[in-house]
This record gives sequence, C-alpha cells and structure tokens, in this order.
Amino acid sequence: MTHVFCLLHVYGDEKDCYKRPSKAPSLALSILLTHSRLLYDAVMSNTYAIHRVLAYAWLWAVAVVLLGLTGYRIHVTEDSFNNFYEPIIVELLVSACLAIIWAPIAGILVLGEHSASHKSSRFRSEMLGNFILWVMWLVGAVDTTNRILPGKNYCRPGKQCRILTTILAFSWIGWSFLTIIGTMGLMYYAYSSGQPAPTRDHEKAAEATGNS
Repeated sequence: MTHVFCLLHVYGDEKDCYKRPSKAPSLALSILLTHSRLLYDAVMSNTYAIHRVLAYAWLWAVAVVLLGLTGYRIHVTEDSFNNFYEPIIVELLVSACLAIIWAPIAGILVLGEHSASHKSSRFRSEMLGNFILWVMWLVGAVDTTNRILPGKNYCRPGKQCRILTTILAFSWIGWSFLTIIGTMGLMYYAYSSGQPAPTRDHEKAAEATGNS
C-alpha cells in the first residue's frame, strides 16, 4: 500500500516517501477529504441540492405507488355492477403521472442550479412546477379525506376501504414531500437574496470611512 502512495508522488519525492512510509496513507487521505469537501462546497453549498434531489426521488417512488393504487381503484369501479368511477381518484392518478414525469426533470434542474442564481429560469421553473403539483396533490388528499373520515361517505370495512385508506395515506405523503421541497427552495431563495452579516472588519472600515 505504501508503494502505491509513493508512486502517486504524494510527497513529491519518491525517495523521501519511502523514508516516511507511515505518513503517506494519512496524508493522501487528508488530501482526498479536503478535495471532496471543496467539491461539495462548490456544488451543493447552501442550495440544499442533495436534500432536494433525495426528496424528489422519494416523491417519484410515492407517485409510482399511488399510480398503481388509483389505477386499480378505477379498474374495480368501472368493472363493478354500477359501472362508475370517482373523479377525485382520476385527479390523483393524473397528479401521480405528472409527478413521475416532473421529479426527474426537477432533479436535473436542481443539480444545475449551482451555476445559476435563485433568479434564474431554472429555479423559477422548478418552483412553479412544484406549486402546481402541490395544489393538485392537496386537492386530491383533502377530498379523499372527506370521503373516508366518519360521516355520510365513510367507507365500510373491507378490501376496497383499505385501498382507499392507502390511497389517502400516499396522497398526503406525496404532498408532504412537495411541501418539504418547496420549503427548502424558499430557504435557498432567502439565503441567496440576503445580505451578509456585518463583521468587525466591516464595522471598522465603515467607521474609518465616516471619520475621514
């Protein structure tokens, strides 16, 4: 292992490296960690990019599950004796389809924001798309909640009631992820728009300018 680090010229002088073999791995690890940290700060600092991309990945997974559940529910109701369908379930199905399409696109926009400001078209497009999906998922979750909560439309025990309850749960989970993503986007916007906090050097410079 030491021979490998010496061949990489970690110390700059291969002979000097062999004289101090115990320090070669630790120095190489320190250099690697330093460069990794610099890369992270350059790309992801204060944009919450990693967190937003992960949230989009979870949103995509939730949307896939919701698509399957709503599709099954529509199939059951249309094949039933009454041959009907529930408009709000169709709305949730459309919301899930849009989220499946939008999540990868938004993830690409987020990863490209490190080279753009919060005023760029990428950031505005991401926030606009999230807001539209946020409203659609909220409408679907609220209406489905009204159908399942105790009352006139309370679903009876059985498989279809469990399906509706699962649809309700995943609709609120997806809406929660959209809320979290939007909150992190607003935090990034607030950080980028804010002024740096005053420091002692800035205060001294201001006093010197005022006295002169």
